Amino acid sequence: MDAPRDLSSVCIVTQAIYPDLMGGGAVGAHELANLLQARGLAVAVHTVDYRRPAEAKDAVEVRYALTRHRFPRLPWDAIGTAGNPFAWRIYGAVRRDPSPV
Repeated sequence: MDAPRDLSSVCIVTQAIYPDLMGGGAVGAHELANLLQARGLAVAVHTVDYRRPAEAKDAVEVRYALTRHRFPRLPWDAIGTAGNPFAWRIYGAVRRDPSPV
């Protein structure tokens, strides 16, 4: 039988976070992270940085560790087939995160 794991920290990966984008997934990820943090878990959120420079300040309460990864522009973005350039950057960030969940 495996030893019990420390489940005191959580890593959340989301395509967007409130207030960067207004939408169900972005708001849901923000609220979930704040609620888990309020319950005593250490929460790390990784997302794409959709903010423009003028919007760089957070206007809402963020109780969790938030890392916004720059969205790299790739040659095929110009033709509308962006693929998922975020995937490799987020994969590395999550692999380095010590959170078991």
